[in-house]
Amino acid sequence: MVISHFHADHFLDIPNLLIGSKEIRKEKEQKLTIIGPTGLRKKVMDLMSFTHGDGDQHKYDKIEEKYNIEFVELKNEEQYCALNFKLTALALQHGNCVPVNGYILEKQNQKISYVCDTTFCENFDKICQISDYILLDVNGLETTKSHMGLQDLKKVCTNYPKCRFYAVHRADYDIERSDQIAFPKDGEILEIEE
Repeated sequence: MVISHFHADHFLDIPNLLIGSKEIRKEKEQKLTIIGPTGLRKKVMDLMSFTHGDGDQHKYDKIEEKYNIEFVELKNEEQYCALNFKLTALALQHGNCVPVNGYILEKQNQKISYVCDTTFCENFDKICQISDYILLDVNGLETTKSHMGLQDLKKVCTNYPKCRFYAVHRADYDIERSDQIAFPKDGEILEIEE
């Protein structure tokens, strides 16, 4: 699981996932790795105490063992490597919210990136330069200091003709579609060409 930043719509469901997914994950057999920005473990601990606390300040001290999870906190340009992929974090710009990470997943000579709530910044440009596919949050038509806008993104796409963009975390807009920007529906499976 990869967390971009600590706004509620991006990480608030972690307690329910940890508590409610014991059977789904076959917890004793399958470790869940949660990757996110610096401070991830503390934020999850605070959230667990807030949502499922009972006054015991030490209830979640051994959260990793209790829920068979591992926290990986990544700063800008740090990497997490697993057997068959590499994940690189890049700091993004989302108003005054810090830290915010975007991620580049490298697997089988493909680079698939996730760019969360951000406005245009140097690392967004870097991600576009090297990615084959980008899932990105597009929260409106116009760019703000916190979110990129669809109209500006359509212009940016022309600079990266080999990259395919998927606009997610958005409202549906009454705007002419672009061949380079797809608008996947909830639950849709995206086929990645090898």
